[in-house]
Amino acid sequence: MKTLAIETSCDDTSLAIISYEGDTFDVDQLLAYSQIADHQKYGGVLPEIASRLHSEKIIAILQNIGRDNIEEIDFISVTTHPGLPGSLVVGKAVATTLAEYFQKPLIEVDHIHGHIFSILLERKLTDITFPMVILTASGGHNDIYLVLPPDRGTAPKGRGVIKLAYSLDDASGEAFDKVSKML
Repeated sequence: MKTLAIETSCDDTSLAIISYEGDTFDVDQLLAYSQIADHQKYGGVLPEIASRLHSEKIIAILQNIGRDNIEEIDFISVTTHPGLPGSLVVGKAVATTLAEYFQKPLIEVDHIHGHIFSILLERKLTDITFPMVILTASGGHNDIYLVLPPDRGTAPKGRGVIKLAYSLDDASGEAFDKVSKML
């Protein structure tokens, strides 16, 4: 199974080809443009600038992924929520266009679930201990999740991810940002 993954929820324009063969999710190709330098002079991410930069950069990144690689994928996945609305629209528009053109299914991805499942990349599922509790701190989305083993998809909609607690307060994310800057 192989996907073209598109992520434009905030200040990174990222496209990757991810494959799953048996028990490992492999990153076959990853290209990204970070907007950090573009936003530093403002002291934070400006949504209008972020969405404009996604629009300017995504086609060049897509061209570097290559048409032949896109033709070989099984589906396209794209972040659709949560995130900056203008930035998400750019990714969704590109993903929808590609899905129609290449006749591939389109799968919408929760940005926070992307953070959670990134721990599966380049690791065998058998090397990961389930169940696990995960704290995500991304913008105003600070959540605690219970992630069940793949064979116990008993969560709502069979996804194996149960949100245990959440806060729209971004204090924990800010604490991580400040500590990382100090380090």
